Amino acid sequence: PMVLFNHRKEYRLLRELGTGMLVYYSIAATIWYKTSLLFLFAFWFYPMLEAACFLGAIAYLWHAFVDENDPGNQYVNSITILRGLDNIWNEDYHVVHHHFPNVHWTEAPQHFALEKPKYVKCRATIFADCEQGQMCYWMFSQRWDDMTNHFVDLHYIYSNGEKNEDKLLTVKEAADYEMKLLEATPADGTNELVSREQIEMRANEHHAEVKAMLLKRMKFHYRNSAQRDMKSFDAAVNANIREFNKVPGKND
Repeated sequence: PMVLFNHRKEYRLLRELGTGMLVYYSIAATIWYKTSLLFLFAFWFYPMLEAACFLGAIAYLWHAFVDENDPGNQYVNSITILRGLDNIWNEDYHVVHHHFPNVHWTEAPQHFALEKPKYVKCRATIFADCEQGQMCYWMFSQRWDDMTNHFVDLHYIYSNGEKNEDKLLTVKEAADYEMKLLEATPADGTNELVSREQIEMRANEHHAEVKAMLLKRMKFHYRNSAQRDMKSFDAAVNANIREFNKVPGKND
């Protein structure tokens, strides 16, 4: 981080980080002098390393996806997990956590429903029926198909005209639902998708398209400075990153 801050001429952050490191390692040296190297490692360095690894993985997970055309769009670069299996304090509504920090955690689900058109507009990064540990495992193990199966595509429209922005089904659930629609359609029904093969083909195409989109959003982080203009990138990230005056009230 210090090299990055210096490269970007963010000298205030550079000084603050340097001061913090100086204090931290000064305390570490004092503990070593007063106790032992084993005590220092067990009670000072190990907890820091454990917390850094855990928080690093979680922070990466929450912000692993970026729209290259709109890197400051927090509906894309902060993920949302619906029906989460480990949803403490409604942190799975992570867009609310960042974009509307003054919204109480108990109101996050209602806020998501109220703001849903904004999620739909940018095809927000939304997953369902999973939790952070699973997603970290999928990402670090490159299990892209599992990750894609749990994505909630708000742009998907079913063969009967229903919209997934209303149903909030995952990619896999959407494919299963399309099959149920076929089974429930009379022989002379009006479904455009009239065969199991066509539905399976459409489901596979949808899965492949979502998978490609997610991987493209993830790859944005790994472009080096020669591949993108850092000044324009910073300007795009910081543009309207929080619009506090547009936070809807309870009565809106």
